Amino acid sequence: MSKLYSAVQRVTSATKYYNCAHILGPYSIPSDQLCSKMLARCHGRRFLATKRRRQRSATKKTANTKGTTQNRKKAQKTNVIRPPKNYLEKIPKSRSAPPAFLVSTASPYVYISQTALECEDEEEAIDPATLFSEVAYEDHGNLTLPPLFAYGDFEYFSPKTDLGYNYPTDGRPEIAFLGRSNVGKSSLINSIMRKKLCLTSRTPGRTQLPYYYGLVPKKVSAQKQEHDRSKGKDPKSAQGFIIDLPGYGYGRAPTHITEDWQKDTQDLLMHRRHEAGVLRRLFLLMDARRGMDGPNEHDRIIMRWLDDAKIPFTIVLTKADRVSVPIVVKQVNDFCLRFSSQQHHHTTVAQSPFIHVTSSMQNWGIHELMVSIDAEFCAENDEDESILE
Repeated sequence: MSKLYSAVQRVTSATKYYNCAHILGPYSIPSDQLCSKMLARCHGRRFLATKRRRQRSATKKTANTKGTTQNRKKAQKTNVIRPPKNYLEKIPKSRSAPPAFLVSTASPYVYISQTALECEDEEEAIDPATLFSEVAYEDHGNLTLPPLFAYGDFEYFSPKTDLGYNYPTDGRPEIAFLGRSNVGKSSLINSIMRKKLCLTSRTPGRTQLPYYYGLVPKKVSAQKQEHDRSKGKDPKSAQGFIIDLPGYGYGRAPTHITEDWQKDTQDLLMHRRHEAGVLRRLFLLMDARRGMDGPNEHDRIIMRWLDDAKIPFTIVLTKADRVSVPIVVKQVNDFCLRFSSQQHHHTTVAQSPFIHVTSSMQNWGIHELMVSIDAEFCAENDEDESILE
C-alpha cells in the first residue's frame, strides 16, 4: 500500500505540473529539475537563516564584552582608595614662616645679615638704617656720585699695548667681577662705569680673557689724550682697576677651553690676592631668575672654593626686574642664612654680610655698587685729596 500511495502522489504532482505548463510557458520548470531547484531554494533560506543567527550572536557577544569592560572599569574605580572631599581644607595649615636672617638697610637694594649686626656691647652696635645712607632717592633720582666716580672716568687697558701681557705692578687696588655665563656681568659693569666698554652679547661665554678697566682722574685722562696712543696708557695713573673675569658653567666653547678658563681664573685670583696683595674684593654675581631653586651646583662650588681660598666676596643678584619681589627676598634670606652658618662654624668668613640686588635695565642698585667700589679704592689711595682738588 505504501508503494502504491507514493506512486499515486508522484502521478498527481506530475499531472499538476503538466496542467500548469501551458500557463507558465517557457518559464516552466522541467520535471527532472523540479526537486533540485526546490532543494536549492531551501538550502538558500537555511544559509541566510544561519548567517543572520550568527550575526545576532556576534552582536550579543560584543555587547557582552562592552558590558564587561565597563563593569571592570567601574570595579577598578570603586576599588581605588580616594581621600574624602575637601580634605585639604581639613588639614591644619602651619603658619610658621621660615626665620628671617635679612635686615634692610637705608637702600632698598642692599640687605645685611642679621647675625652681622649682633654685638654684645650696645654702644658698638650698628644701626642698619645708617648703612648706605649716602644714597638719596628722594631727590627724584638725582643721585650724588661717589668722589672717585665723580672726578674720574674708566678706561680700557689693553693687555698688549698698555699692560704688555702682564698684570699691573703698581699696587693699585683691584675689584673683580665673576659669575656664570649669561648672568649679565658685562652689562652690569658697563652700568657701573657709565660707558659701554665691555663686550655684551646674547651668546654666553664671550668674555674669554680677564679684561682690566682703570678708573683714571679726568684731568689725567685729558692730558693723555694729547699724547700718542701708540705709547699706551700708564697703569700708574689709575686709582683702581675693575677686572672682568671669564664666566663659568655655560660658555658655548669646547670643554678643554672652558677648563683652561677656570684654571686661569683661579690662578689669577690666588696670585692677585695672596701674592700681589692687590685684590680687595670679588663680586660674585647670581642670576635672580633662578627663583626658588637658588644657586646651582657650579655656584655652590665657586662659593666653597672662595671660602677655602680665603678670598673675600660679595654676592650680587642680577636681573632682579625679571622676577617678583618675594622670590628675590627669599634668595636674599638664603644667602644671609649661609653667612650666619659660616660665621657660626668658622672664625673668618670670606662671604660679606651684604647682599646687593641689581638690574642693569632698570638701573637698580648700581649706585650702591659704586659706593662699595669707591670704599675699596679709597681705603688704599692716599692721594685722593690731591685728585679731588
